[in-house]
Amino acid sequence: MSTYFWTGTPLYAWTFPQDVARAGSYELLIEGVCIPLMTMESITGKVTFLEKWGTGPANSTGAYELDLSLAPNRNTAWREMNVKTDIFCSSGLILPDKAGRQLTVGGWSGDSTYGVRLYTPDGSPGVNGTNDWEENVNQLSLQDGRWYPTTMVMANGSIFVIGGEEGSNGAAVPTIEVLPYTGRAPLFMDWLERTDPNNLYPFCAVLPSENIFVAYWNEARILDKTTFETLTILPTIPGTVNNPMGGRTYPLEGTGVLLPQKAPYTAPLDCDNSLKNGGAPAVDGCNMLCNGNITEYCGGPDRLNLYNYKEVVDVSSKVTTTPEPTGTASVIETVLPTSTITPTGPSHPETVGPYSWVGCRTEATGARALGAKELANDQMTLETCQTFCTGFKYFGTEYGRECFCGNTFAAGSQTAPESDCSMRCSGSPQQYCGAGNRLSVYMLDEGEVASAISTSTSTSARPVATGYPSGWSEQGCWVDGAGGRILTYQAPDDNALTLQKCAKNCFGSDPQDGVNPQEYRVEVFNPPYLTSGRPRPTFTLANRDWDYDESITFTLGGAPVNGDISVTLLGGVSSTHGNSMGTRTILPSVSCSGLACTVTAPPDAGICPPGWFQFFVLDGGIPAVGVYVRIGGDPAELGNWPDKSSFSPPGL
Repeated sequence: MSTYFWTGTPLYAWTFPQDVARAGSYELLIEGVCIPLMTMESITGKVTFLEKWGTGPANSTGAYELDLSLAPNRNTAWREMNVKTDIFCSSGLILPDKAGRQLTVGGWSGDSTYGVRLYTPDGSPGVNGTNDWEENVNQLSLQDGRWYPTTMVMANGSIFVIGGEEGSNGAAVPTIEVLPYTGRAPLFMDWLERTDPNNLYPFCAVLPSENIFVAYWNEARILDKTTFETLTILPTIPGTVNNPMGGRTYPLEGTGVLLPQKAPYTAPLDCDNSLKNGGAPAVDGCNMLCNGNITEYCGGPDRLNLYNYKEVVDVSSKVTTTPEPTGTASVIETVLPTSTITPTGPSHPETVGPYSWVGCRTEATGARALGAKELANDQMTLETCQTFCTGFKYFGTEYGRECFCGNTFAAGSQTAPESDCSMRCSGSPQQYCGAGNRLSVYMLDEGEVASAISTSTSTSARPVATGYPSGWSEQGCWVDGAGGRILTYQAPDDNALTLQKCAKNCFGSDPQDGVNPQEYRVEVFNPPYLTSGRPRPTFTLANRDWDYDESITFTLGGAPVNGDISVTLLGGVSSTHGNSMGTRTILPSVSCSGLACTVTAPPDAGICPPGWFQFFVLDGGIPAVGVYVRIGGDPAELGNWPDKSSFSPPGL
């Protein structure tokens, strides 16, 4: 192996503007009323907040609407709403019906996992609405209960629902279903079952072909838009330089977004099953070396190196491509994973360093089984946990990404079947790292234990602590209680901890310690284009319900002063766990003559699935206040769904 070292400016040495005009600024917008797990901006410009039950004030209803025009007046800006089941780890969408209804599906447990909840936004800025969330699991529900599913509006306007588990840390739900109900049972996908539990909240997107891209764990594929059969299995998503198995989807906490699509929507890095828009062979121009491999060519300006994939590979197939003969040619060979590959199974190694495998155990009653020290890491391995717990008699891993240390087990912890500890380590899928409420436990050799105890109890001078953070005073040395820690909140492990850092972690925000107050607040970031002092444009737009490829006129409120006029369309979003379902950025073509401008709507549902989009006019990159427009109508007639007494569909 050849090793190279970077000798330039360290890659972690970030530079950024320090002044507000160029860096932007954060500010407190308003005091909050809950800890929002899911947020959605409605087409009225208001924002809905949904919380996990039990995380807010004792009298919380679990749902609220924020009128931004009334901020920061806490008494008038917030409207109390209601949901009937727990939305924890559900998914959401803004529907393409004429009312722009908000949808959430799935949830925490029981009926929540089957929940289908709908809210029709009403009111206007400064004027309260009266509508509330509608839900009745006996009239409308998912066919399969789901925790951590993904939802997406397909090109035909129907709702694609994929994946999840049977409630908190339950069995996999490796199926796809469609809303509204079509009479078809959920379709089983073996690749979802095989990659559970590392495939939750799969990343999904409609492609220009109208087929469906799905990324899950470290794999990705393209599904037929009608049958959901696999059309193409894509190469494994790379992890780190020393671990090609790194995943992205929950619980690995990655995010996925589409890059902006710009008219005429023919930019490089395209994949499709047919050639479109008049593309033709080029005599030359594919002369740009690939950034990741200078022995290969990756197209050129307005040029694609095009490859044809003959068929979906079988279990032993490989795709072999050869660069064009100009330059240095080398054969690149990539093994593509398929749904029928059976990888080497994960295991519990007999030893990890000086520790030996003990078995699978449950958590204690009302406390951690091993409560001396803990660590959470999205690249967790048994070796990582063993190193972290050096000197303790036991270490245990749980839920794929959590590590716990201790010298004894707390009351109530019991031996469990080894098969219960079946969750793969987030940083090493060939190892098991416990499961929900289950610890994969290793024990230090007795001789090592004695050595560790001797070392830890040796006498040494106690450092004299000085300079306590303002407002704090030393209360002496305390021992944890028999039932667990006397201070239950723990900040992330820090190898460079100081008293100042500890005090900062324990002050305000989200302490959940029963002593310090919970801070409920909503903050906003003001980007540099709003703090630069340059004027924002204004405009008027009459048509807010667009057909595909339609020419739409709008009028500027004044001549441009910052630069060229452009338009950006941002898809309506439901945001949770770092995922933004519905996100899509489109840069359509626009032309102006004086103050009169024309924008061309996206050409079809492959480029722009039906839905609501924020319409922004920009003057030299400075945006006006946006408005919502609907593109593509309601082809699935969601406006008439559901025809049930507990719901109020808006019609077509």
